[in-house]
Amino acid sequence: MSGSDVTPGVRERQHGNVVRAAAEAGVGHVVYTSAVRRRRDPPAATTGPTRPASSPTTP
Repeated sequence: MSGSDVTPGVRERQHGNVVRAAAEAGVGHVVYTSAVRRRRDPPAATTGPTRPASSPTTP
């Protein structure tokens, strides 16, 4: 199951539905994988500089 809806509670409900459907179908194992998606505007405090060192720092 793949989804990108980040509305609170939606993904958890979707994942629960997938696991229940798999169990009802007799699936023996479910493997969960996840990947962190890069934010477009990450907080500067956690990512360091966002511009090359040679770029001007004023607009």
